Amino acid sequence: MIGALALAVVVQFAADDMPVEKIAKIERGQEKAQADVAKKYGNKTSAELSPDERREKMKDSAEADQKVLDKAGVDKKDWAVAGMKRDRETNGQVKAAKVEQEKKEAADAAKAKAAAAEPQGEVTVQKGFSEESPTVLEEKPGAAPIVETSLPKEVTDDQKAAEEASADDAKGAAKPDAKPARGK
Repeated sequence: MIGALALAVVVQFAADDMPVEKIAKIERGQEKAQADVAKKYGNKTSAELSPDERREKMKDSAEADQKVLDKAGVDKKDWAVAGMKRDRETNGQVKAAKVEQEKKEAADAAKAKAAAAEPQGEVTVQKGFSEESPTVLEEKPGAAPIVETSLPKEVTDDQKAAEEASADDAKGAAKPDAKPARGK
């Protein structure tokens, strides 16, 4: 009995003495989880939902919060007690830590986006299914395989022809002394 009481006191002090960064991480996790639940229900208010949908939304919301707390290794009751005992100074520190975490996540997301947008080098196009069993359409015996590193010649020729045709059309439309059609 005394051992259980001592353990409960140790757990309570551990929740009260939680680092500000961990508190901010848990609160951000809960905010994200609540946003996901709201998105699932179409961001509707409780008044817009049917009683069954409200009940399901509340259940999903509680489960999402519990998952965040379980992931952080914090008991729900201890979390609630620690939240009630926090003072304004700690709440300000938690808010500042949340802002720092948001900035860090935004910077990480920007780095990932920049890395994804960066070209990965030259892309070779293979004519065939795989290196082991390639499908070759036009290859001479004993010749090296053809590896294309740009658009095929037929495509570039077509593009040039289209550009020339549009340039000719533009020149033809710019003639001011063109005669009008008869009967008009």
